[in-house]
Amino acid sequence: MATEIIEIKPKLLGITVNVNELWRRLRRELPPASRVAQRFLELFQEHGVAPAQIQRFLPQVTLEHLSPDRLGAVLTNETLDQAATLFGVRREWLEGIDEQVYENLSCYKAPRYFFEDLARWQIKPQTFAVRALCCGELDYTSQQEQPLALVVVESIGSLGDKEVCRYRVYRDAWDWSYLPCRLQLKAFARLMHFGWQTPVPLHRVQRRVLERIHAGRKVPHFELRGCLLTEPSLEDFALSEDESRQAQETDELASVSAYVERHRLGEFSRRWERQASGDQSAPSETPG
Repeated sequence: MATEIIEIKPKLLGITVNVNELWRRLRRELPPASRVAQRFLELFQEHGVAPAQIQRFLPQVTLEHLSPDRLGAVLTNETLDQAATLFGVRREWLEGIDEQVYENLSCYKAPRYFFEDLARWQIKPQTFAVRALCCGELDYTSQQEQPLALVVVESIGSLGDKEVCRYRVYRDAWDWSYLPCRLQLKAFARLMHFGWQTPVPLHRVQRRVLERIHAGRKVPHFELRGCLLTEPSLEDFALSEDESRQAQETDELASVSAYVERHRLGEFSRRWERQASGDQSAPSETPG
């Protein structure tokens, strides 16, 4: 059943306007060229880049192209490819064909894929490269659903003191109340802590926002801003009291270590340690 723009309700004033539906319809009715131009500008704005700053990343899009009647002329096949690649988004979204910003990306029950993908995506380890989004406090004793989204972040440039990043959103149905999900996430966080020596910030967002990010329909830029030294961070749920003053759920640590061992994930951490030290051959031991 189609969603109505005008809704008649018995309470309040009786008639309301569904602004979201109105905006969706207006966007659908835009000419194709205008729709692409609108998405192109939206892509940069959703990553914290103002229209006048686009030329810092795509020099061919100069200030004279920013008027509505001239932007379409510079949005060639090459420019659209460059923009989609720059921010890691789907070309179909950029062209206004659909609403899915990101490709499907999954690593549940495939933890080695996550680290292999991370190595391909980021040539050198970056601080706060992996971040998590949740709706509230995490509590492994609760049976209520506790959804999370896992995002890999890569810096692609800067504007003054502001970092510009692109994102890879893993669309697995992570749920902290479900033990297999929880152990995998804890293993990821523990290895990031010891291998890349970086925290995994834990950001809280509204559930409806998390659902849109999890569905690959929203750029998580604004949700990942702010202080990155969160309390707790995700790794605090995977460290002992000797390893973190914020350590939580420590009675599952043995299970986390067993998960790392079972999936042979320690080799990734050792590889990062050798890379950081410049030694490509000497093995090292990594806490399980």
